[in-house]
Amino acid sequence: MPIFRVLIIAGCLALLSGGDFQLQVDSHRVEAIGDTSELHFRLDSLSRRSTGLGTGYYLVEISGDSLLKYDSRIMKITVDSLIVNSGTVIQPVVGNQIFQPLLGTAPPTYSNRRFSRIAASYAFITARSGYQLARYGDGQTAAIINLRPDFASRFSGIMGAERDAAGDWQITGEIDLHLENSWRTAGVLDVLWRRKNSISQNILLALAEPHPFGSKLGFAVRFWQDLENGLFVRQGQKLSLLAAGTGGSRWSIGLSRKEINPTDRGDSAGVSPSLNRQLAVGNQSDRRNDRWLPSAGTYWQLDCGLGTGTIAGNNSATASFQLSAGWYGTLNPAFYFHLGLWGRGNHESDDVASAVSFGGIKTLRGYSEDLFTADWVLVPRFEVFYRAGQNLRLFSFLDTAVQERYTPLPLGVGWGLIQRSRSTILRISYGLGRNDRLNQGKIHLQIINRL
Repeated sequence: MPIFRVLIIAGCLALLSGGDFQLQVDSHRVEAIGDTSELHFRLDSLSRRSTGLGTGYYLVEISGDSLLKYDSRIMKITVDSLIVNSGTVIQPVVGNQIFQPLLGTAPPTYSNRRFSRIAASYAFITARSGYQLARYGDGQTAAIINLRPDFASRFSGIMGAERDAAGDWQITGEIDLHLENSWRTAGVLDVLWRRKNSISQNILLALAEPHPFGSKLGFAVRFWQDLENGLFVRQGQKLSLLAAGTGGSRWSIGLSRKEINPTDRGDSAGVSPSLNRQLAVGNQSDRRNDRWLPSAGTYWQLDCGLGTGTIAGNNSATASFQLSAGWYGTLNPAFYFHLGLWGRGNHESDDVASAVSFGGIKTLRGYSEDLFTADWVLVPRFEVFYRAGQNLRLFSFLDTAVQERYTPLPLGVGWGLIQRSRSTILRISYGLGRNDRLNQGKIHLQIINRL
């Protein structure tokens, strides 16, 4: 509802209170007004219909005995306080800090734009969230936030199955525990275990708090340990500061440390111990319209690192990047598409241990998990979805891996479905690699249980 203010010079109106008079606003047509109460009602009605907040009407001239001329003016209004209505879902100090960038904005245009950018910075803020404005005190303006979050804590498992050269089925898998807002701070905790084969596995522990104790800056910590093909153990740590950007994204900046220790088998294969330290910078945003079955919007996450590495007593410059981005668009009411891009690259002191692995359900469908390695890779994706029901999607996909090591480029095609229920998300797909026959495809199955 617009905020309005009608200014009437009481002394002048008193002179006219004895009879009818005429009203003219902003040089528009003249209207007959019966008395002062009708004048107040008329200006009040104009203020309510005005698109500008703080619209006021000023008496500028009394022409003749009965013509009142008014000009409209937009008074400068800025948001100077916040009230966040989120029930008991989020601690009040955290909610106030999330929407703090609204302070000082001029409604409606700039406040609306800033609110949209805040929502894009936090994936849990749904489209059902919004705000209203209220005047109070001596002309002050408060933004009343109606926060409707959707925290997506989940437990998921991924299974891959394929036949080896002997015709036996080989199973790979992943277990991912993802907890959001466990302490009413909008934080995220991740625990990941992944098995690629009998001699390869990954472990990840990560914690991110966007506003600990209601502070403006957040933090994120990560620890990971990988066993790669029985050749070496790679472990690392990363500590970052988090801050909201002005364009609807979130920034991170921190330090990372990665150490590689070869096994006995790795020593025989020529893998050397190494240590890499980097300055890491990242940016991310998520403007998709649904966390589970998105059909519109964009998203991206980019992390880059620069630093130095030491191997066998020799120092060298190192660099790395990780990218995930995409856009959803509509074809017609029944069909929509997704254009995505996943990428990763490393330039480090040990080419063997720093190589990027790709292949499988999350990177290149139609192939075994981490079948390929390269110094860098970009995987463009194209998917077409069909709305088979409110909670059912059928889709086909095309993935390819752009890199320098393998020619022709690895190419994956296939189809699958996504089924959403109240507590479970099921994703299953069947993918074929380049030159695969129909019975040589890879089955990718993911089950997500919402907590």
